[in-house]
Amino acid sequence: MRFSAKEIYSEKICEWQSSDKKAIKPDFFVVGTDGFADIVEFKLPFLRQKAVVGSSNRETFSAQINSYISQTRVYREYFDDPNNRNHIKTKYEFNVYKPKRYLVVGRRWELNSEEWRSIAADFHDLVILTYDDLIDGVVTQFYN
Repeated sequence: MRFSAKEIYSEKICEWQSSDKKAIKPDFFVVGTDGFADIVEFKLPFLRQKAVVGSSNRETFSAQINSYISQTRVYREYFDDPNNRNHIKTKYEFNVYKPKRYLVVGRRWELNSEEWRSIAADFHDLVILTYDDLIDGVVTQFYN
């Protein structure tokens, strides 16, 4: 419900068509009413370290968060190639073009700060949600 999905596909293998890279397997493809899929990647609900690190005026995401973001960046690179997009369209019968990437990680209290929001704003096609965001969004749709 959070993603207004028409269809959801889990863990589809995506082989590279123009290179010898290892296949990718996003957690979920969420197909919207326009027929195009976005990508949702789930990570653990609790972080092993602080989400924001660095000294004053040089804050950045932790290595753990950056690793998760890098994983989704590879997904974006995969779908930048029209050969890969055509392969997925033929194999799974849904479209993926310029997908929005959703990363679901951590709890709200771990990620709720002005520094966090400032850093997250640097990623224009990546939305970072917490498990609390998902739960609260669904509860709101049911009860409001």
